[in-house]
Amino acid sequence: MPGSLSRSAALVGVIIILMVLFSGTVGLWSGHRQGQALDRLQTASELMRNHMNGDMMHDAVRSDVLAALAARDPASGIDLAASEKDLTEHLATLEEAMKRDQAYKDSPEVTEAAGGLATPMAAYAEAARRIVTTARENPPAALGQLPDFFKQFAVLEESMEKASDTISAHAAELNGQAASERSLAVWMVGGSLLLSVLVTIGAALAVRRYLVTPILALNGAMDRLATGNLETDVPSTGRKDEIGAMAGSVLRFRAEAIERRRLEEELQGEARQAQTRMIQALRDGLSALAAGDLTRTLEQPFPADYEPLRHNFNQAVGKLGDTLSGVNQVVSNIRTGSAEIANASNDLSRRTEQQAAALEETAASMDQITSSVRTSAAGATRVSDSVGDAHQHASEGGEVVARAIAAMDAIEQSADEIGQIVSVIDGIAFQTNLLALNAGVEAARAGDAGKGFAVVANEVRALAQRSAEAAKDIKRLIGVSSRQVGSGVELVGQTGAALERIVGRVSEIRDLATQMASAADTQAAALGQVNQAVGEMDRTTQQNAAMVEESTAAARSLADEADQLANLIARFELRGRSAGLRTLAA
Repeated sequence: MPGSLSRSAALVGVIIILMVLFSGTVGLWSGHRQGQALDRLQTASELMRNHMNGDMMHDAVRSDVLAALAARDPASGIDLAASEKDLTEHLATLEEAMKRDQAYKDSPEVTEAAGGLATPMAAYAEAARRIVTTARENPPAALGQLPDFFKQFAVLEESMEKASDTISAHAAELNGQAASERSLAVWMVGGSLLLSVLVTIGAALAVRRYLVTPILALNGAMDRLATGNLETDVPSTGRKDEIGAMAGSVLRFRAEAIERRRLEEELQGEARQAQTRMIQALRDGLSALAAGDLTRTLEQPFPADYEPLRHNFNQAVGKLGDTLSGVNQVVSNIRTGSAEIANASNDLSRRTEQQAAALEETAASMDQITSSVRTSAAGATRVSDSVGDAHQHASEGGEVVARAIAAMDAIEQSADEIGQIVSVIDGIAFQTNLLALNAGVEAARAGDAGKGFAVVANEVRALAQRSAEAAKDIKRLIGVSSRQVGSGVELVGQTGAALERIVGRVSEIRDLATQMASAADTQAAALGQVNQAVGEMDRTTQQNAAMVEESTAAARSLADEADQLANLIARFELRGRSAGLRTLAA
């Protein structure tokens, strides 16, 4: 680590602060992007549910119109006023759903498709209100308006299907975007945390390798020199920083100590005593230095030849104190950086947990929507089954009416045959009357001999006249009966035609109910896919939270390493800084 230790310590602190800022920025950016994607997906889900509600109201309006037409038959048991009330409510709900679709502005395609619903919606609502109003005053005229109503229904249904496809495609696109945002967030957060951990660990290892280990080695060398082992190798002499300068001072001290030992053998008398005092002072200074006291300096002057030795010792102690002060600043920066990393990781963990809770609530809402749609699908299936039963009963009624028409035709034919028989009886009575008249004429010609025959002829003539009158009465009654039978045949025929129309309408309702059930099943499947996607986002967010906890643990480990380094530095007593070091070590 070339250069000044102060600059190196400042560089390490700046790197740690930059990594903290980088990790926090990436976390905030990822959380913001995921929150936006979640909001857009939730808005699209609400739009889809609103459009589904509008689609159900669109079918409900048609059912209300058909119910209003069926209400003209008292046997149906349908209240026209209730049908009109239901129609008003369903139209209001449908119009409100269309307004909500048109208010959605996040997609130009959805806005355009929703805007295309206004005209067919107004025409469909107007046709529905008109036919229900007409059904109250003129039911046949209302039936005549039914084709136009179904035409408007088909136009609106086609527009709503296009809008539904557009909304589904938009929701699928948002779901894909959310998945992409989730993957990007995982990579960005994971990469930033991994980079922060690696940089922090690298900084700690660099500090241990280039600062702590050389200081400990130099301290050991000074301990051995203090005990008189002048053959000890001095480490870190090739370094260009404060530690290198301190090692150079120790190296010069060793050389001077060796020279001093040589001179001790030569000095005698007072010189030897002065040297002894100097050696004792050096021994005390080295003992204090070995004990970690960097505030002890050699104040008493040495002999002129050894005065540079005293200055070198004092200079070495001062530089060592400055070096350890720089190490103290590095330790402080490391602890500050690790604390900021831990705080940022805790904040990111809390925000991730909040996002996970929001996703969990969204998943629960999607489960409720899916359950509601499945319930609607089941109801539509039951309606389809009920309409099928009604179609079967109406078909059976049509068959009964057909048999009644056949029986009335047989009765009418029998009445015609009886009329023919009566005509024959009338002819016989006319011929009998002629024969009796001729017999009376012949009896008058016979005189007294023909009186008895004349009496018989008169009786036969009277019987023929009564038979003719009876035949006329029977013919008149048969004519009246034939007209009544003909009227009954006509009425039964109209009944059969009405039943055929009812069977047709019930068949249409059955087909429409089947389509509604199929559409509801499809929508339930689509919501199930959206629900699955939201669940996947929830699991990914939980994984992010686990990764953040691992980063927090790494930051705490770095703080523990900084504490250990502070404990090592606390062994030294520095001038004006010993209290700070002891506090840091504590």
